[in-house]
Amino acid sequence: MPDGTPMPTRHWLVDADVNRRIGTLEASGGVNEVEAELGLDRIAAIHAEAAVERNTQIAADHEGPRPSGGVGGTRVGVKCLHAHYARYLAGHVDDVGEWVHSRLGSSARSGGSEQLYGAGRDDD
Repeated sequence: MPDGTPMPTRHWLVDADVNRRIGTLEASGGVNEVEAELGLDRIAAIHAEAAVERNTQIAADHEGPRPSGGVGGTRVGVKCLHAHYARYLAGHVDDVGEWVHSRLGSSARSGGSEQLYGAGRDDD
């Protein structure tokens, strides 16, 4: 971030069509819908799990700024369906990402998940 704080998002969607489709899902009330279906307690647990996973990647002796929050830096509720879906595609248990996947249909993964999210591949 401009102030030196590391970006809290670990996984990014790179497929333009999937990004657009999730944007449409968000615009049609998807964030409120998934929060109502899963409940804020389950979503808080997802954020806590994501924070632990991310924080284990930061050296114990690191003295600089640290990211905060859970998926995409969120502290309460769902901020971004895209970030949850990218985390789900990366192989993490993420009920929000799974919910998004169920709304997109099986065609979202037809090209292989490695084409949908950025995972630091050597050939990028």
